[in-house]
This record gives sequence, C-alpha cells and structure tokens, in this order.
Amino acid sequence: DLIRNGAHPGDVDVKLSKQGHKIDREVISLYLLTRDPRPDMFALICKIEVLLHGLVKKTLEVGYGDRWWRKGIPEPTRKKCQLRKEEDMTPLDEPYHYTNFVDLKSIIETDWRLFSIALPKALATNKPNTLQRLQRVNAIRNQIMHPVKEISGYENDYRFARKFLADFDHQLWRVSDVQPVQEL
Repeated sequence: DLIRNGAHPGDVDVKLSKQGHKIDREVISLYLLTRDPRPDMFALICKIEVLLHGLVKKTLEVGYGDRWWRKGIPEPTRKKCQLRKEEDMTPLDEPYHYTNFVDLKSIIETDWRLFSIALPKALATNKPNTLQRLQRVNAIRNQIMHPVKEISGYENDYRFARKFLADFDHQLWRVSDVQPVQEL
C-alpha cells in the first residue's frame, strides 16, 4: 500500500526495515521508477466502476421501483446499452450492465434531484465538482484500459482515484433517504 500511495523510496526503505527486510534504496528507487502502474490502477478503477454501477441502479430502483429502467435511464443511454448488448457475442442478462462511466455521469446529471438525495452529502452539495470528478475518473479509466496511451501523472491520478473511491463509498450513500418518485 505504501508503494501504491506514491511513497518516497526512503519511506519504503524505513517501512521494510521495520518489517525486517533490508533492500537498498537504489533498488527501491529503480523499482518505483520502472514499475507499470496499470495493475494497481486497474484494480482501483474496477472497484469504482462496480461500486457506481450498483449504487446508481439501487438509487433508481428506490426512486422509480420497477420502472427504474424507463424512468431513470435517459432514452439515448437505454438505446446505446441495448445496442452494446446486441453486439456482444456473449450478452449479459440486462442492458444496464452495458452502461459506462459517461453513461453513469449522464444518469446522475439528468436526475440530479434524485441523486442529490442519495449521494454522500459532500458530493450532493456540489454538482459541478461531482460531475467533473466523474469525468476525470472516466479519463483515468480510459488511460488505463487503453494501454497504447501513455501514462503520465500516475501518482496524482492514483491519489485522485483513491480519494474518489473513499468519497463515493457505499456507506456514505443515503439511498435509504430517497423517496419513490410520484408520477403526475
């Protein structure tokens, strides 16, 4: 975890020494310099994606009941998901599984009234910042998932993604505060 959090070689050396390991600082520096950060970032992005998919769906289900797909998902997103499912050689059972970060951002943005109740308070009070953070995590995801793109700013991106995951933690969501949406 120390290495993943962007620790300085000296910090890693001290921590390893306390654990009874003796590794030269130059070796640690070389490792930190040359390691591929993608596996750490991939795992973190997967956690974020699974968390958001689940909480967005749960919020929509509470708000719209069995009409969550039609009432909570914008029509263009529903159509894209259906098309992605149709094009998948081994399709998943429901089209919602084909939403991506941009779709989730669109869903949250479109139904901000509902999500401002469900999101953690710190995120619900600042819509532009929350949407910008969703956009940034999508950019980080694309950089990690498309390995031909050069990784730059890994340490900052990793810290950002860790903070994002902490801020969007499922325990902070207030889905139970959401009331069913009444149709007019």
